[in-house]
Amino acid sequence: MNLADLSKGKSAVIAAIDEQSLAERLQEFGIFSGSLIRLLGTAPSGCPLMLEAEGTQLGLRKEQAALIKISPLD
Repeated sequence: MNLADLSKGKSAVIAAIDEQSLAERLQEFGIFSGSLIRLLGTAPSGCPLMLEAEGTQLGLRKEQAALIKISPLD
């Protein structure tokens, strides 16, 4: 499962980030494989996704979220 498939309000653990440049960008926010992430919501068009991870809120395009493999908690 990838982050783009996560439902609003649900949490997951990041299993892997498939693109190196995206992984490096997220590392700047302290977000790595093994980090807990939660989908706060989406824009009306479905993109961007609003997320919270490691105390940081951020937005990602759906295409970027699809590159993040997750293990759902709920």
